[in-house]
Amino acid sequence: VDLEGGDNAKNASLSVSILLTLQPYLEQSSSSSPQSSLVAKLFSILRQYICILLYALLSHLFGQQAKDNATQIFERIHLPAIKAAQLKAQLEKDRKAAEAQLEKEKEEKEEDDRMIQQNTHLWSNEQRCWIEKGETYHSLLHPASSLPAEDIPPTIRWDSKKKQWERWSKNLKTRTKAMKQAEAAGKSLPAFAKGTFVPVRAGEGWTTSPKQPEAEKDQIAIGNIRFFVCLPTTVVVGAEEEEEQHLDVVDVTDWASQTVLPTKAARELEAVDSGRELFSLDVSTLLLLDKKGGKKGKGGKKKRQRKGGTTEEEEEEVSVARKGVGCTAKVSDRYLNRMEI
Repeated sequence: VDLEGGDNAKNASLSVSILLTLQPYLEQSSSSSPQSSLVAKLFSILRQYICILLYALLSHLFGQQAKDNATQIFERIHLPAIKAAQLKAQLEKDRKAAEAQLEKEKEEKEEDDRMIQQNTHLWSNEQRCWIEKGETYHSLLHPASSLPAEDIPPTIRWDSKKKQWERWSKNLKTRTKAMKQAEAAGKSLPAFAKGTFVPVRAGEGWTTSPKQPEAEKDQIAIGNIRFFVCLPTTVVVGAEEEEEQHLDVVDVTDWASQTVLPTKAARELEAVDSGRELFSLDVSTLLLLDKKGGKKGKGGKKKRQRKGGTTEEEEEEVSVARKGVGCTAKVSDRYLNRMEI
């Protein structure tokens, strides 16, 4: 009887069994479940580390053949079950992540609907959040108009004859007629002599300094600079509940300084009371239909086809319906080009 051969076979079998016992701990993830305590997580990591060291030492002691045999047996018997458990855990993790994403999207949509209904905020693409509007100034034709003229910033005014908003456009270089008359009479210049008021369009945004309407650029205090935008608003009036369209001037300083450009940049670009449009919002979705069925004040747009059959205009309308006109903010090319230089 070959006793030596039998002993070798038993030793080989024992070596493979020992290595096979350590194998599951090598494949086990070092991270425990989220419910596990910190001590349990540390113990799991420590156990895996010890098993890896022990396995490497015993593999060197028992030889390559024992290591290969243990690996083959493990892959044939234990590995499929471990992989199945890992796959199940990953699928469960993905399911929970998908549910969390759906819940997040649901909450975001509810917030969007609430903000659109309240009409007190504007969406900022840059900040990815809603930012509250400031004071709203109604025209004298608006049913809710209640502010006395002195409470309206002096750099904007409502022209009752032309039925339009106007904003201040300063001109510090040209000597106006009022300046010449004051000089000839030896009088000091009246307020708002160095410039003129220009009409405001729906969707037009600008920056102004109501407290320093005729100051040089470097003299304007950052805290005195405000951002305004002209927005259409629809109100229901009368017993027949007819809809009326009015234009409001809205203070959007907080929103614009975080979305359009910083207040300091507006001053450096000489945009304050320049008379030129600083930024614009696409307010076509807010305009009422005219008698011909078209939207008042909306120019014709050429629809550009996208892949998938939708157009840029359709995609923008979907975005505006969800986030409001704030997501359409666009800096005027005049200032955009100067910012890129």
